[in-house]
Amino acid sequence: RSSYRPDTLLYMRDTGGDEDFHLFSVDLTTNSSRDLTPYPKTRAAVNGVSHLHPEAVLVAMNDRDAKWHDVYRVDLASGERTLVERNEDRIAGYQADADYKLRLAVRAREDGGQDVLEADGEGWKQREVIPFDDSLSTGYGGFTTDGKTVYLRESRDRNTTALYAVDLASGAKTLVFEDPRADISGGMYDPKTGVVQAVQSNYLREEWKALDDGLLSPFQYFGIGG
Repeated sequence: RSSYRPDTLLYMRDTGGDEDFHLFSVDLTTNSSRDLTPYPKTRAAVNGVSHLHPEAVLVAMNDRDAKWHDVYRVDLASGERTLVERNEDRIAGYQADADYKLRLAVRAREDGGQDVLEADGEGWKQREVIPFDDSLSTGYGGFTTDGKTVYLRESRDRNTTALYAVDLASGAKTLVFEDPRADISGGMYDPKTGVVQAVQSNYLREEWKALDDGLLSPFQYFGIGG
């Protein structure tokens, strides 16, 4: 995948099929590559790439505790990492905004559902519960660049999964797109504003719904899965 640092690409690779995937960067001007997560028995995952901070990426790594991933900010030029969040709350995954602030998190429940948590300045507090039946089809996705809105794929109390825009301050949900015949399966968003521009569903064939005229400008595709 591309980064916002000029001439720098990112890719994941394990060694000999051990499934300990490391994050590498490639400098296209020198054809040199760097392991950004050079720690033994570590599985890494990209947590955030932002045009507001092209010099760095957010990366989750489990070198401290194999069960849980901590979040680091990694400098693409030097490879130096800075701890952002030490995971001591059994967090299964974090979601950051474009300013690399961790805003939401997910923690597994004993009943198979998920607790959605939000940062409150001192730690994490429960925002809502996603029951087991909806845990594969409901979840929060990307933020708008201003950090005020987050997108939610929602299947609770619905026959198909729809896309909502959620105001983080008030919690108010606005329906962005629904297809009564099929779940949404992907979309396109403006990489500068983070605003979703089109949504995809698949009923017999792939269909796209444009939400505004911004598709004439560059866009970024995002997939929607469990």
